[in-house]
Amino acid sequence: MNNNTNLETVLTCPLGATCEEIKDNKIHRCLWYVTVQGSETDSKTGEVVSKDKTACAMEWMPILQIEMSKTNRGQTTALESFRNETVKRQDDMINEVKTNNKINILKTLENSSQDIKQIKTIDSDIISE
Repeated sequence: MNNNTNLETVLTCPLGATCEEIKDNKIHRCLWYVTVQGSETDSKTGEVVSKDKTACAMEWMPILQIEMSKTNRGQTTALESFRNETVKRQDDMINEVKTNNKINILKTLENSSQDIKQIKTIDSDIISE
């Protein structure tokens, strides 16, 4: 087995292209050679430092996919929390409606009972005459 720790690593384009070069007094730049703008907080000072890095779009793909996954996890957590709160409030509202319906039914039965008593009284008055 060879020990490759002393060898220099040279990164090359798998497409065989050069991202940026000067030819004929012009800058020839690959369309995939893009600058990503970002910021980072300095852990020592707490200051936000602007960081721009230029690289091939193919190089950015795995990094951006990881960032997208982190963002999606955060959104999923927030959505789940929202859903749980919505379900809880719906359950509270359903229980409130059920309670109100029971109260209304009892009031209706009570009124019906009074109506029945009045009818019986009227019937007995008519019969006794």
